[in-house]
Amino acid sequence: MDQLLSTTLYSRGTLTNPTLNRLLEYQRAQLEKAIDHYRSLHRAVRSNHPLSRLLSSITFPPDADALDAYEWATVNARTLANSASITSDSMFKPAAAGCYYPDSHDYMVMDSRLKPSDVLETTASNWIHLRPVTVLSHNSLQPLSHFPEGNGNTGEHYSVIGVDIPALAVMMYFWSKENSAKPQTFQETPEHFLGRYVLPNMLYSQTNATLVNLGLKDFLELSIPKEDNRLGLNSLRDYWSDIYNEWDDLQSNLLARDLRPSEYLAYLPAIEANQSLFDQRPVVHVTDHTANYPHRLLAHVNITLLAIVGTSAMGQRYHLESSRRAMERRIRQRRPLDKITNGYVREQLEHKLAFIYSL
Repeated sequence: MDQLLSTTLYSRGTLTNPTLNRLLEYQRAQLEKAIDHYRSLHRAVRSNHPLSRLLSSITFPPDADALDAYEWATVNARTLANSASITSDSMFKPAAAGCYYPDSHDYMVMDSRLKPSDVLETTASNWIHLRPVTVLSHNSLQPLSHFPEGNGNTGEHYSVIGVDIPALAVMMYFWSKENSAKPQTFQETPEHFLGRYVLPNMLYSQTNATLVNLGLKDFLELSIPKEDNRLGLNSLRDYWSDIYNEWDDLQSNLLARDLRPSEYLAYLPAIEANQSLFDQRPVVHVTDHTANYPHRLLAHVNITLLAIVGTSAMGQRYHLESSRRAMERRIRQRRPLDKITNGYVREQLEHKLAFIYSL
């Protein structure tokens, strides 16, 4: 589906919303404050969490370094993924029940973002900033304070979660060294490692997925959540209610321009500084295969919808026609819906694809 989003961007001048950019800076500062707070809580995920099962299979020789951990995990990534309900490029896995979002079907797919050069730059002082698990897509508007830990149940929600197993191994390597240096009574479990470092770092990508859904709130029939502070931090403020208003204003201005889908996304800011939703689009960095194609489709469909909805000019629709038809043929040939057996998720995906096909 990413073929609809050309990687060639054409300069059309500058169109920004300074108020929105400032609000996102404030929100990013609050997000970092929330992450620091979660790290201080020493909370642990439940022992049957799929990532906990994954960590139990990751081991290092006593003389291993971070690059050794990365290379070992890269070689064994498919085997590790298959043992932890994570879809790889060789085996499809169904959704897990509410691992990240309450009452959600959470699809996990093997990803690969960290490069060997990144590993060489990772040290004992910066490993906590790695993001081995990312939210590629979810179908709701999550408030700032939502910690990506589900309730073990399924319902009318779904998400697609990318898991970079080599990056997770590198992060665990540094955590293990730090943890083993503590007195035994202060040492933590791998479940604490997940709860204190891995899941909190998902808040960046979770926020970007929320920004995508914000642009689709009418199509997805999403209600804007009330501002709250479930963290209980008096100094934490959620700026979503202000962001919603400015986001609508920016989208209205963009709709009046003759933009290609990629350009449209490039004008929409991400939560990271100097990044756009085009820069942060949900790409799965492993081989495209029949096994992981359903997850790719679920990950891409929302941002593709956003790009198409924002491309109102008929001239741009004409240029998109060949790409859209090619995408439709590919989906019909590969039949990813056959593997999505859950009725709710299948119905949601069929509804979105039908809208794209009708343009």
